[in-house]
Amino acid sequence: MPRYLRSVATTLAAIALAGCGWMTPPVDDPGEAVGGPPAVAELAVDRWLAGVSGGDGDLGWGLLYPNLRQDLFGGEAAYRASVADADWTGFTWLVENTGLRDGEYRVRVVLHGKVTAIEGFLSDWGILQVDEVTDDGGYRGFIVVRIGVGGEPSGIQATGQGQVRRQAGSASPLQIASTSAARNAPSPPPRALDRPPTRS
Repeated sequence: MPRYLRSVATTLAAIALAGCGWMTPPVDDPGEAVGGPPAVAELAVDRWLAGVSGGDGDLGWGLLYPNLRQDLFGGEAAYRASVADADWTGFTWLVENTGLRDGEYRVRVVLHGKVTAIEGFLSDWGILQVDEVTDDGGYRGFIVVRIGVGGEPSGIQATGQGQVRRQAGSASPLQIASTSAARNAPSPPPRALDRPPTRS
């Protein structure tokens, strides 16, 4: 192949490849489109956690996905009562990072606080999916956020594990994670009283 033809072919291939990078990838399911960057989802989670733990304003009610408000809580009064039942004393959080899955952001968080806040409210209602108990007693997991496109609803979603677990009376994700962490933790060294007596 002559040199100039190789150059033309290389240029055309480069243009074709560059053009592919400019195109928006096709979305099989319109529900997978996302109406905002990850920072918007992280801000929603941060504001919502501040609302529920701080007791101010609507307690984060307005940041929940519209269907979730009615389907999960049945209304704002039940939501407010559930938030009030939890002890938010000493509750802290850290947003770690955010990933995208099936058109929804999964905002990874690390939480510290009382069990009634983390397990009794966030996890049992299905808003927090706990992955692990951290070495310092915190809980690492994610909160799902949907950001609608073109005027579609947006807000914090349920992870799908909430009320079903509460009604069934089965172990919560935190109980499972705590049990798993305890089972996998190294055994502490024996204390003096645990050692067999020495003979003289």
